Formats: sequence, structure tokens, C-alpha cells
Amino acid sequence: METRYLGKKKFQVSALGLGCMGMSFAYGGAEESQAINTIHAAVDLGVTFLDTAEVYGPFENEVLIGKAIKGVRDKVQIATKFGFRILPGGQGLERMAGVDSRPEHVREAVEGSLKRLNVETIDLLYQHRVDPTVPVEDVVEQWQIWSRKGKFSISDFPRSLPILYAGPVKFIRSPPFRLNILSGPASRKKTFLKLAAN
Repeated sequence: METRYLGKKKFQVSALGLGCMGMSFAYGGAEESQAINTIHAAVDLGVTFLDTAEVYGPFENEVLIGKAIKGVRDKVQIATKFGFRILPGGQGLERMAGVDSRPEHVREAVEGSLKRLNVETIDLLYQHRVDPTVPVEDVVEQWQIWSRKGKFSISDFPRSLPILYAGPVKFIRSPPFRLNILSGPASRKKTFLKLAAN
């Protein structure tokens, strides 16, 4: 399996990642044992990058990943996301109540993800969607707090945040959404690479 590097720290991941959302959310899900076997098979084939989010399930997908990586944590990197307000009760999408990137929710989300994934560190943390009521600097401050605590390695803003806005922030290291060929002009790539190099 070929590998790629994310960020200035030369964070290495497999060229192909495994998006785990469909194992417990949106596409009908799968039996837990089947999902875990799929993850193990992917790891055996050299896949080291697993993608999840607190909102998938919600929460169920992170719990699943936590179970699946027991015994192979040293072989995988985990990406998860925060940024939605999730209501108690109900199931699936009916629990989603808009975006939420208030500092107190970021803290709650990171603590919850660490617990559900049963890990000491989240390798890559994304803001899933922009919360227009919260200044981006407040979100970055929370990232920096948790990063200093050693709770995650690198982070990224969501696809709906214009990349030029990130200029003064300089905390972006992984562009999964904006550099997707379906999500905007290729000219953004040059801007991102310039920011990421600083």
C-alpha cells in the first residue's frame, strides 16, 4: 500500500483510507461483527487511515471503531469530526439539531470521542461544518488547547469554510474536503499548500 503525508509533522497514512460511516449510519449499517471484520481485513491489506465522526449513528460509529482497533491501534490512524448539535433520544438524523462549535461543545465532543474510540489520542480532528455563530478563532483556540494536551495530532476546517479565511489562522494541516475534485476550483490547492507550509 502506498502512503501519503499529512501536515508539517510528516504524519503518514495509507493512500487509501476507509470511510466507516456506512457501517453504522446512512446506508443501512452492517452487523457489528461484519463491520469489525471489514476493518480488520482493510488493515491486513495495508489500510491505516480510518475515518469516522461523532454524528455517525450518532456516536455508534466511533464506538464501533473503538472496538475494531483493539489490538491494532499502533497500526492505524483515526480521523473523527465534531460540529453538530446532537439531541438525546431518537435515532439517526432526527437527533441532529444544527451545527455547534461553541468552545464548550468542542470540549464535550473531544472528550466524548476519546472515550468512545477508547484511545488516548485522536490522530486527526476535523470541524465537520462551520458554525456561523462562533468565530473561527474560538474554534482554533480549542484545537490548540487540546493539541497542547497531546489529545490529537493535526486538524482541519470543513469544506464550507473558504480556504483564504485560514490565512491568519495557520493551523490547517489536512484538506479532505476542499481539495476534493468535486468541491471547487483547483486553484485553491496552491493557496492551501502555501498555508500548510508555514
